[in-house]
Amino acid sequence: MKRFLATLLAAILLLACIPALAEADAAASDAQTYPSIGLVMDDYSIYSNCVNHVSMETLPVEHHDPYVAMARVIYYAMPLTDIIALEATAANDEERDEIDDYIAYLSTEVGYIMVSDAADQDAMLNAIGAELKEGVSIQEVATEGSWHYYYVTIPTDRFMAIYDNPQDAGLNITEEEAAAEKERAAEEIKAINTGFQALIKECEHITPEDPTGELIGQTIRFEATDLDGNPVKSEDLFKNNKITLVNVWGTWCGACTGELGELAEIYKRLQEKGCGIVGVESEGKKVAIADVKDDAEALLKENNVTYPNVWCPEGVSFFEDLGGYPFNYFVDSEGKILTFPICGAAITEYETVIDKLLAGEKVEPVTNTGAQANGESKYNVIVYDTDGKPVEGVVIQFCDDTSCAFQTTNAEGVATFPVAEAKVYDVHVLSAPDAYRQDEQSYKTLADFSDVTIFLDKAE
Repeated sequence: MKRFLATLLAAILLLACIPALAEADAAASDAQTYPSIGLVMDDYSIYSNCVNHVSMETLPVEHHDPYVAMARVIYYAMPLTDIIALEATAANDEERDEIDDYIAYLSTEVGYIMVSDAADQDAMLNAIGAELKEGVSIQEVATEGSWHYYYVTIPTDRFMAIYDNPQDAGLNITEEEAAAEKERAAEEIKAINTGFQALIKECEHITPEDPTGELIGQTIRFEATDLDGNPVKSEDLFKNNKITLVNVWGTWCGACTGELGELAEIYKRLQEKGCGIVGVESEGKKVAIADVKDDAEALLKENNVTYPNVWCPEGVSFFEDLGGYPFNYFVDSEGKILTFPICGAAITEYETVIDKLLAGEKVEPVTNTGAQANGESKYNVIVYDTDGKPVEGVVIQFCDDTSCAFQTTNAEGVATFPVAEAKVYDVHVLSAPDAYRQDEQSYKTLADFSDVTIFLDKAE
């Protein structure tokens, strides 16, 4: 496939600029506001000096104390015009996926912007369970009141090696051309990193704010269908409940399907309190309901789920770019969001949040996600990729205060730890197969025997 794409890419590199894109770039030169990292900046001023495409994207904020938010900067081995032209050649979804994978292969993370109200960078890194790997550097570049801004520079050795073996990488260019491209890429990446550090110092700073908090008070409205294709309106789903838990899930998501049985039990208790649950089945834009209807219905039947489930409606912002699954909203009888959403499986927290809302108590953001009780005398760590497929060969570190145990996930993506005592253990991904990015997060089990589900991103 790389050979085919390389030939196509070589032709696309000869195309003239697309006028509409030039207009979009001109409009992009205005300063952009990034609430989660607390910056208002004209980052286009950096991109415009590069031949190849550069993008910056803020990452979903995990609720930590101290506050930590990040944005990553990505560099591509081709201009944006060529990326758009290449994507336009896809004749079907399969080709589109292959082209997207190839574009990702020809890109690399070059840096991260990080902001925190932690007293120092060690406290910030400890809050998110991150460690600096060899070759990674971090520098505090600005301070605004109690907020500290850092720039993390990432090694790009893997990416640069593409130019050393252009044919192996699927690039239809000569070694001399590859050497010239490599030199230019190195210069551009250096300029990007120094440019962002300077921009962070000079741009306007605002108080960082988790954008999920802005969802509170907004109203979810949609028209959808149930799994049988019958039309359903959100107002009818919510109007008879004091509070409704809106659980966005998918058949591909192990953490989602793993909590269905307990959600069914919670629903019985919630009904007695005048509350309810609505499941929103989300498989992605490329999947038709007919393709998963049987699997979804089998899962719901197997877990004795009786609360209503609907097919995820298109074009509703509340169900797009969620950053993780399952994703849970708490809404009133009119669909108004009442508190921070919960991203991740937090089966022990859902009912607690609803009880606090019913009592008029303040609800803090929930951070205890990713683990659920299993009723067994052991802990299981289950690893999936972002397509919902189990990942074999992941080395898991499982620790208490005195010692650590290590296991490697099997073909089902499971590493099992049969321990004598049920308590909270720390879980880390010690190493992942080459096809996946290393996960630097820290996870915790429940105090009871439980399963911890981890999702790994595919390598670029």
